[in-house]
Amino acid sequence: MKLLPYFLQEFTLAGGNVEERKVMNLESLGDNFDIVVNCTGLGAREVVSDESVIPIRGQVLRVEAPSVFQLIMCADADGRYIIPNQESVVLGGTHQENDWNTKSTQEDTDFITSGCFRMLPSLKDAVVLSNWVGLRPGRPTVRLEAEIIKSTKQKTFTIIHNYGHGGSGVTLCWGCALNVAELVENYMLENSKLNVKSLIQNL
Repeated sequence: MKLLPYFLQEFTLAGGNVEERKVMNLESLGDNFDIVVNCTGLGAREVVSDESVIPIRGQVLRVEAPSVFQLIMCADADGRYIIPNQESVVLGGTHQENDWNTKSTQEDTDFITSGCFRMLPSLKDAVVLSNWVGLRPGRPTVRLEAEIIKSTKQKTFTIIHNYGHGGSGVTLCWGCALNVAELVENYMLENSKLNVKSLIQNL
């Protein structure tokens, strides 16, 4: 099973619910929730008005190469790489800051294939399955912190921001998730102390 479907399955098995809706600002969520984890990525530009988040354009190819089992990365500044997945092999890639173009270009295709073919010549015979572009959410540093704000109805609630990972989302996800869980746990512990204190004062 692929990584994100696995996480979603684990989430739902643990009792989590998935709801799809368009969110233009986090204040609108505070009326119904006490704590919100903000993983909006590039959307943080609009949702929390963080203009330090920029698109980092990445074009990659997926090819059919079942004999490739090892990850290979170019040691120079070009940053081309070969990453085997479950069903295909990823050839990459580009790293173009502040580029919103989501269409693949022949120039970038040639750049990727020339470098990857040089590292592993047998890939010249591989069947290309797809050629696609993604916009990574770049930021000078990852934003991972708790913030207390008020909802649209002036209710106080907590946001835990977790975005700006650029092209390192899979690499950083475990550590950042642990940090987020710790912040949530601290919030729940502190909130339970406040509730107990309030009960004692009302006795």
